[in-house]
This record gives sequence, C-alpha cells and structure tokens, in this order.
Amino acid sequence: MYRPRIRRVRRVAPRKRGALRRAVRAGAGAPLAFGAACAMLAMGAQAASWTFTPSVNARETYTTNVNPGTTGQGGNGSFVTNVGAALAFRGQGARFTLSGNIAANAVYYTGNTRYNTIYPNANIRGNLEAIEDFFFIDAFASVSQTFISPFGPQPGDLAVATVNRSTSQVYGVSPYIQGVIGGSNVSYLVRNDNIWSFPYTSGNPANVNLGNFYNSRWTARLTAPATPLGWTAEYLRNELDYQDQARNYLLEQARLIVPYQVNPQFQVSARGGYEHNKFPLTDYSGAIYGAGLEWRPTERTSLGGYWEHRFFGSSYQASFSHRRPLSAISVTAYRGINTYPSNAFTIPAGVSVAQSLDAAFTTRIPDPVERAQAVQQFLLATGLPPVLTSPLNFYTQRLLLQQGANATLSLIGARNVVAWTIFNVKSESITASGTPLPPQLQFGNDNTQTGTGLTFSHRLTQVTSVNATANWWRTESNIQTSVRSTNQSATLTLNTSFSPKTSGSTGLYYYVFDPSIGTRSNSLNIFAAVNHTF
Repeated sequence: MYRPRIRRVRRVAPRKRGALRRAVRAGAGAPLAFGAACAMLAMGAQAASWTFTPSVNARETYTTNVNPGTTGQGGNGSFVTNVGAALAFRGQGARFTLSGNIAANAVYYTGNTRYNTIYPNANIRGNLEAIEDFFFIDAFASVSQTFISPFGPQPGDLAVATVNRSTSQVYGVSPYIQGVIGGSNVSYLVRNDNIWSFPYTSGNPANVNLGNFYNSRWTARLTAPATPLGWTAEYLRNELDYQDQARNYLLEQARLIVPYQVNPQFQVSARGGYEHNKFPLTDYSGAIYGAGLEWRPTERTSLGGYWEHRFFGSSYQASFSHRRPLSAISVTAYRGINTYPSNAFTIPAGVSVAQSLDAAFTTRIPDPVERAQAVQQFLLATGLPPVLTSPLNFYTQRLLLQQGANATLSLIGARNVVAWTIFNVKSESITASGTPLPPQLQFGNDNTQTGTGLTFSHRLTQVTSVNATANWWRTESNIQTSVRSTNQSATLTLNTSFSPKTSGSTGLYYYVFDPSIGTRSNSLNIFAAVNHTF
C-alpha cells in the first residue's frame, strides 16, 4: 500500500525570521518579488498577442575633453566608440499587459581605457487582472543613467565621462484591490506599493554601491462621487528603510476630502485629517486641514490644485494646462515632501518631449494607442530629443521638503517644432516636526536648482531634419551662497532615414561645466551614428 511521504516543516526561529525580514528589505526580496510578479503576469500571457522590435546602433565620437570637471584627469582628446542593442516588446491579452524595452550601450575610449564601461537601461511595466474586476497586480523594473550630486558635472552625452554619473535600479510590485460596493456608488481601493532601489556609480570608479532603499506604501480609500456633494476617506502609510544607515522613516495620514460640484465645470473641496510622523530622533503628530478646487471650462483647458496645512507648514500643488491642435502648455507649482526612491521611478531624467507632444496631438488623434504611435513616428521624423533638462533627483538618504515650479510649451508647425521648459526647485532636509536640519547635517541637500531647455527641429525633406537643442541649469547652496555650479550644453544634429528601418545622424555636442570651487572646463564632441531596427 502506497503511503505518501510527509515532509516536516522546519520552523524559523524568531531571530532568524528577523534576519529574513532584513534581507528582504535590504534587497534580496526585490528580484524575488519582481520575478514572482512576472511569473503571475506570464500566466495571463498564453492568449496574449506579442510584438518584439530589436534594434542595434553604433556611434563614433571625437571628444576634445574626456572628463571635464576632474582635476588631473581628462583634459585630452579621444575617439569614443559606442555600440548598443535594444529590444522593445509588448504583450496584450484580455486581462494582461506587459511592455517595455531593455538596452545596453558599450562605450570604449581610445587611449583612455579606464573609462570603458557598459551602461544598461530598462523600462518594463506590466499589469495583471488576477481576479476579474477585483484583484490586480502592477509590476515595474527601471534601470537608467542619472547623476549623484546636482553640484557635479552632468553631461548628457555618454561619450563625456564623469565620476558623478550613476546607474539607478528600481523595482516595484504593487498588489491592489478595487471596485464598487454593491448597491451603491461608493468605490474602494486598497493598494500596497513595494519599491526597492539600488543606485550605484557608473563612472570611474564604477559599480560602487551608494546605499539600498526599501519603500512600502499603503493606500486605503473609499470614494463617493460629487453629485453634487461627495466624499473621500483615505489612509496613507509610507515607510522608508535606508539599509546601510539603519535609518527608518514613517509617515501616516488619515484624511477626509469633501468635494462640492458647483456646476459641471467647477468643483471646490474641503480637506481635513490627522498625521503621525516618526523620523530618526524625532516624532510628530498633528492636524491636517485645507481646501481644493478643480476648474475645466473646456475639454482643452484645466486648472486645479489644493492647499493643506501639514507638519512642515503649507503643502500645495497647483497645475494649469491648455492644448490646441498645434500647441500645448502646462504649468505646475508645488510644495511637499519628496524622497529619492519615490522619485527614482516617478520622475524621468528630464522633461518628456513625448508627453508634451501627446497633449498637443490629443485633439487630432483621440485614441491613446494611435496617438502614442503617431508621437513616436513624429519624434523619429523630426529628430527631437526624447527629454529636456529638469531638476536632478539627486541621491540622498533623507526626506526633503521641496518647493518648486515648472512650465513646458510645445508648438508644432508644418515643418518646424519648438519645445521649451523652465524650472526652479528648492530642497532642504527637515525633521519630523518640519524644522530644517542644522547646516552641518544637510550634506549638500539644502540647494536650489534652476534651469531651462529649448529644442527646435526643422524638417528639410520627408526623410531629413535638422535639430538644435540648448540646455542651461544651475545649482546653488542655500546655506553657502558662494557655493554653486553651472552646467550648459548645446547640440546640433542632422538626422536622415536611409530606409524605413535604418536611420543615421551626425552633429556637434558642446558641454560646459563651471563650478564656483574649481576650474571651468568644456568638451566639444563631433559624432556620427547609425541605427537599424529589425
């Protein structure tokens, strides 16, 4: 008679369970959680339709200065060879989507081999409707190149080396439930965002770990729409674990928002609640109160935002946007708490030109999928850069109070396109009670970044265009006003298509780094590149 084998389950001692939890928060859980999420996504992929678009690229550059801003290094010319490969993909099923791209660029310097490196890039996002109309899972992975300090060199061309360049790895898994309570118009949402961040240097020296982060965010929300009176009750819990410093932050908020729909275009709201914050060495508990408004006079124009009293004083966010068939403008002002791991995936390394064009194309192309394809084709045809300059999400292991504003404008003509952005943001580290940390504990976090970027594209023929881009941005210390640095860059590029799947470009890139402490330096790059999509 067959008797099944019974395996004894070994209990984990409390001390070891604590070690396991620490390992998960330290990063061991990131690949496991992301892998498990991808496995669940793959379960829904059997009936999905897939598209894969591989591509390769090569670029040869001569730079007059390998490493501007570094004393005793660089300052000499070099040929730089950049070869890369990329894969874009998309899977779409009835209850499943997975899309993204992965790429790697190998950069080799003639006579300066110590700067040779490989830069990885990835942007993968997926969603699975695990239980129809109830349980969902979002997952993402992001690997990108950024910079460590806003005071250091920030060249946009990978051929220009710098010890300030870093690679950001961010992984996230977000299970959540949402729906409508039966027999009512009250909707609910319970979501848990788990974010792991692993930044490391990708300059020289490379692969130095800067410190791991774990961010757990819980959101629980009940909402009744304004008809004309509505309400939203929510609870937010945000916990950040900075591993190498054993530093933990906890922010909890309970809030009630009561909107009133004055008319179809105008809504006002009252906001109130309570918060509790636990920072290293300091705690705070107190009331939240404020108000908000939303105004949409037409489908093309919107104005809205809110103001609240928080533990650090005024917290607000206001935005204005207006679009026409051939233009789009947006303006945003804000003041609130920010963190490096949160911004590592929510804010791209620059203002997205594609998003601005998408807004301008909305009137002519209402379908979002068709519009995204049209924007991508337009970018390829005009040679516009994918992003313009924006405030650097600089590496820090502290919570920041940030106050800033930015504006973007896009103008589209028959042959000409203009995109412009401007920004200003002030950052400072604070305690749980909202007071700034002493200057000796700011470690360069207390700074103001100001900048602007402009790009212009002119289509010469159906397959050839010329593009000119200029960026300027400055970082100043709020404590020592004499400490500052300025980055400037200008690019002139001629782009053409040799065939429907092969394109090429040639041009100039000029970069200047001007610090208040140190020597002003610059680099001029002459380049030619070719890209082929299979």
